[in-house]
Amino acid sequence: MIPLDPLRAARDAVAANPARPATAVLHDSPDAPLLVFRLAPGQCAAGDVVVYAPDERHAMRAESEELLLLATITPRPGTR
Repeated sequence: MIPLDPLRAARDAVAANPARPATAVLHDSPDAPLLVFRLAPGQCAAGDVVVYAPDERHAMRAESEELLLLATITPRPGTR
């Protein structure tokens, strides 16, 4: 068992570009990496869970407050 702290990882994430969300890899495995995103206000629309089809374009936006998001990417890109 590996205990993970997604809230801390999201809070500690650093954005490469201030106009883009901060991101960090929470856990990496051959089957499904877990990533956290921290979006500042003005960067995701309201919603609890979002599922995208492979290769489907996607985006989120924080409307009025910071948004912390945990994403499971499966199957790992490039494995199918």
